[in-house]
Amino acid sequence: MEGTVITDTIRFINTTSKEVIISYIRTSCGCSVADIDKNRIAPLDTAEIRVTIDTRGFRGTHRKDVKVAFADRNIGVKKFVYQFTTYRPMEHQPKYFYLKNIRVNPDTTITLVLRIINNQKKSLKIFNLHTNNKMVRVLPTEMEIKPERSKLLTINFTPVEKGLKIIYIWIETDIKTMQKIAVPFYTQIGE
Repeated sequence: MEGTVITDTIRFINTTSKEVIISYIRTSCGCSVADIDKNRIAPLDTAEIRVTIDTRGFRGTHRKDVKVAFADRNIGVKKFVYQFTTYRPMEHQPKYFYLKNIRVNPDTTITLVLRIINNQKKSLKIFNLHTNNKMVRVLPTEMEIKPERSKLLTINFTPVEKGLKIIYIWIETDIKTMQKIAVPFYTQIGE
């Protein structure tokens, strides 16, 4: 899930008869942190690197690297790759609506569909669905979507005012990180 913090521990065991020194540790992204408990590892001793990756703002599949360089060139640089897939708790399709070359006609209603997808393992409560313009009506105005399911909403658009309009369909949810989501609705209405 987007926003999850991934944690892991990389353990090194020095199986040689000499002290091993870690020169540096680098991560491939500012979202990743790698902290080591010690950079000098005595023979038969261990060292641990705690890796933390903050997935906030990531969607889809990503790869993040942690590179550990040793002072001994024979050991060189070791690379650890973390691959993860994140998704938003709730998604909607389409991402926006765009209607162009529409004529003013208060007797016409254009019906569109908005799909809301619940990616969570718990029910999603939508408390309010509304717009900032009387030309767009959303039905139903509240709902509950079962875990890992989706529901369709009906969007009714009646072109009564000419001009370029930017209207928002607002979705208010029980998701703490997504309490109010805007779905843009662009339309160009002529005579």
